[in-house]
Amino acid sequence: MIKTLTSSKQSDKIFLPDGREATIKQTEYFRSRTGTTIGTRWKLVTSDNQSLYVKSFSRPEKPAADFRSLNSLGPRGEGFGTRPVLKPRVKIPVDDIDRSTRFYSEGLGLSVVKSTPNGVSISDILLLVPRAYEAELIQDSPSASEVIKPRSTIISLGVPSLAPIRHKLDALGAKMLTEIFKRYRYLIFRCLDPDGNIIELFEF
Repeated sequence: MIKTLTSSKQSDKIFLPDGREATIKQTEYFRSRTGTTIGTRWKLVTSDNQSLYVKSFSRPEKPAADFRSLNSLGPRGEGFGTRPVLKPRVKIPVDDIDRSTRFYSEGLGLSVVKSTPNGVSISDILLLVPRAYEAELIQDSPSASEVIKPRSTIISLGVPSLAPIRHKLDALGAKMLTEIFKRYRYLIFRCLDPDGNIIELFEF
């Protein structure tokens, strides 16, 4: 089965060992804690609408310290390595971390990777930090006070289906900016998170 998954791509259909048909909805690549192995995680949705997650680990052919060559180690040459040179993460100051965590996890379906008193990591991309972080930033860099102004961040997220997400956000009381509409070839809608940042969701 792992061999079939490795040679397949997103949206391909495969057959599980129990005979059920499943669609590959998502493929993620990550490195182990030691950095010596490459992990691949597939999200599958079966024909009876069950979500399954399959993981596989393999050892890279080249040393993990060779950053330049790691970018070519991903399955099927898709450019994923075990230790990227850069790890992008967007910090979002929030007024209420618990409320914002519910919005992003329960409403948008993103995973909570790590939670500490200093912040909550969402899907290893977003980091929710207390509003006081802005004051700390100014204390560390006084000149930053000239550029920190109230403004909205626009966070764009792709999802397989907009309707279930819209329903969850309605239940959480999120403020909607638009109905679902078509922009170019995508269905999208926009809403606000609890701190006034614009969330733009599009259906891929």
